[in-house]
Amino acid sequence: MAREAIASAWPVRLEPLARIRDRLLAAPPLAPAPIPLADAGGAILAAPLRLLADLPAADEALRDGWAVAALDTVGASPYAPAVVPAAPVRAGAPLPPGCDAVVPASAAREIAGLLTVETAVAPGDEVRRRGFDGRAGTAIASGGSPLDATTLAVARLAGLRDVAVRRPRVRLDASGPLADLLAATVAAAGATVVPDAEQVDLRLVATEAEIPAHPLARAALAEGRLLAGGLALTGAEAVAVAETDAAPLLLIPARLDAVWLVAHALVAPLLARLAGCHGEAPAVTRPLARKLVSRVGFAELALLVPDEAGRWLPLATGTLPAAALARAEAVVELPAESEGLPEGAPLAAHPLIRALRGVLA
Repeated sequence: MAREAIASAWPVRLEPLARIRDRLLAAPPLAPAPIPLADAGGAILAAPLRLLADLPAADEALRDGWAVAALDTVGASPYAPAVVPAAPVRAGAPLPPGCDAVVPASAAREIAGLLTVETAVAPGDEVRRRGFDGRAGTAIASGGSPLDATTLAVARLAGLRDVAVRRPRVRLDASGPLADLLAATVAAAGATVVPDAEQVDLRLVATEAEIPAHPLARAALAEGRLLAGGLALTGAEAVAVAETDAAPLLLIPARLDAVWLVAHALVAPLLARLAGCHGEAPAVTRPLARKLVSRVGFAELALLVPDEAGRWLPLATGTLPAAALARAEAVVELPAESEGLPEGAPLAAHPLIRALRGVLA
């Protein structure tokens, strides 16, 4: 198809960001799938993660020493030491039957299997009791939350082997820093990049080519699958969105600001929906340090940092410079009908997706 014909067939009306996002978010969460715990770090849990047994499963020594029955040491003193049966025990090892305390190695003397103790100990001294870290059935993470490093460590200590998660699969067609940026967004949402896979839940393409001339865009237009030939989002006017049999498709100009905008405005919310993620980082409300201007008819993302007085200081709105992207700590979406906000107005902004800031900073 000639360039002129492609241009004339391409939709020129920009679709509202909110409408396209609502259309994408109408998709139901993915079905849960069990995966090995060792591979589940960062994934979104499909159900509460519970301990299968008490943790620890038995009383454990907190330090090296001698395991004793505390009752045997009652009344012990330097003037009247108690001679008690004891067994050596290492930190982290279970106590022998009948023992409920540990005497530090430096506080006793052993002769022929008997221990001379000069200070009485109480039940539980230097001991981590059975179930101290959690009883069987205790939830250590809720469904819809990411399996973070601490929870993963607890689950592994508890002997869990498999876990049910919702982990969207994303095909990523991009290169260089833009690919890193999109991959970070995918990982932060609990999803995973699957290069060249056909069975995916989302396809992201960052292209140097003009979007209307891209083969995927042309195919979507010809099949009536094109949801938007452009978005009424400043900086993302050339972004195309399509629904295909395989998965939603986002075609993004290979520019840092366009990729960043789409990552925040569409990719992260869609992946959170597919993964069944509950909630988002709470908004932080501060007064504006100066007037915030918005372009009527277009949604815009404004980048913010707190100033020395604790107010939100706008760094950029709409067209976003790379330096502002790297410096920003929070973002707010200004809807198409907004004309901005005056200085001093309260503004609720959300912390940036941590992974995006990490890549840019």
